[in-house]
Amino acid sequence: MDVRVIKKAKAILSHLESVKKTNLNIDKDVISIKVNSQYRLVYRASTKLIARLVTHNDYNRIISYKFVGGIQ
Repeated sequence: MDVRVIKKAKAILSHLESVKKTNLNIDKDVISIKVNSQYRLVYRASTKLIARLVTHNDYNRIISYKFVGGIQ
C-alpha cells in the first residue's frame, strides 16, 4: 500500500468532522469515507475503535450483511 494513501487516511481520521461520510444501508452505524479512487475507510460510528482501509473491490465484498457485523 502506498505511504501517501496511509498518510491521507490518518489525516482524514484526525479530522472526521470535516469529511463527507456515507452510512451503509444495511447498518446505519457503519461509516464509509472515500480516501481516493481506490481506497475507502470503514469504521463503526458508535465505537470508533478500528478503522479499516480497504480497496473498493474489498469494500464491495465487506458491505454485505455477513461481514458488516464484525466491523468494530
